[in-house]
Amino acid sequence: MAPPDSVYVQMHKHRDILWSHHHSGSYKGRYAAIHALSQFLKKNPPDVWDACRKAEVPSFLIRIMLDELTYHDLNYIERIFQLAAYIMTTACPMEAGREQPISRQFLAAGEGFWELIFSMREKFVAGCRAPTYQPFRSSFVELVAAYGLLYKTKNHFPNTLESKFARLLLYTWVRGVDYGKIDVLSIIFKHMACSPQENRRPFCNASILDCGGPDAFAKRCKAQFERPDLSREAFRTCSRLMIIFNPLVDGNAVVSALADNDVLRPFYGSFCRLTDAENTREDWNSFQQMSEILWSIFCKCVNARSSDSFRYTEYLIFFLSRAVMYAPRFDRLEGINTGRWVQLCESVCQFLPKGKPQEAIHIFLVEVIQRHWKPTADVLSGYISEGLIDRKDPNLVKMIIAWKRLGSSIGLAPGR
Repeated sequence: MAPPDSVYVQMHKHRDILWSHHHSGSYKGRYAAIHALSQFLKKNPPDVWDACRKAEVPSFLIRIMLDELTYHDLNYIERIFQLAAYIMTTACPMEAGREQPISRQFLAAGEGFWELIFSMREKFVAGCRAPTYQPFRSSFVELVAAYGLLYKTKNHFPNTLESKFARLLLYTWVRGVDYGKIDVLSIIFKHMACSPQENRRPFCNASILDCGGPDAFAKRCKAQFERPDLSREAFRTCSRLMIIFNPLVDGNAVVSALADNDVLRPFYGSFCRLTDAENTREDWNSFQQMSEILWSIFCKCVNARSSDSFRYTEYLIFFLSRAVMYAPRFDRLEGINTGRWVQLCESVCQFLPKGKPQEAIHIFLVEVIQRHWKPTADVLSGYISEGLIDRKDPNLVKMIIAWKRLGSSIGLAPGR
């Protein structure tokens, strides 16, 4: 028998007090019990986690997390989430070998837990956004980060169609939950990447419907790009989200919503503000798959009778010129994205009139191309003259031909 003052006995006592208060105690009793258990764990004697496991604290904590009655009190949930996150981020990384009992319990409980939270998602969003419940929001974010880390470190990613974890994250993000420094979109991408390919389209369609449709999704992307404190990393993950969801949501609904909500305006502004001369590869990654989005929005939004709509011409040619410069350096050898930008270049050529432009939109387009053409052509020439890229590189050759063709269409370069 363990001595009465052993860590195990004390742990067991704290667990029983919490369990008793969970079922029949007052709110204050619950708070005191969870606080006492948390403090005991954080004192961290050498054998605390072994005692935690033997006293079945994770098991009891999970039972509380899966009990719908727990969620009648946001202050109680806050404390439960904080303790669960602490255990996962502190104890689980220390587990090794085949057993890993604490990690295994939280992983096994994840599917049911996120299903329960998803069923109460509106309540959670309201709680996270209420100014008086910011500690609750923080605890929820801590738990999301802890589970995200646990899934990653244990290489145990739930299926996106069977687990509500990724769908809940997207829902809460679209509905305005502030995750602070936690890159919640990267967590979503990781789960999508680790799920079967055939799951991605149904996941994206279901997630967009959960969030209120493509319009709500587009408005949230716009709000993200408009943030004055937007970091490069947050900009890039949001642009990736926009790019990935666009072709996977049925009926071109996302690109239509992006156009209707004028998302390109803050996207362009943020890109110009956050562009990194020393890390152009990351800049390329943020828009390399946007050629079809740009052209679709251009065709939908440009109106010859509205000079305000001419700015979409600037967005189009700005990113086209950068794609022409970046693709030879950073696109894969097979040049899938290079080919798409070459096609966009050809579409612009086809849009231009055969003779001298007469309409204001065509005149403006020619002016924009003229402004970008020579600096871009000089960069392409520099790749060869400075020996940065072999002149026979297929992506470079494709871009040089396409850019000369565009220049030739407005009288700036000989055709080929």
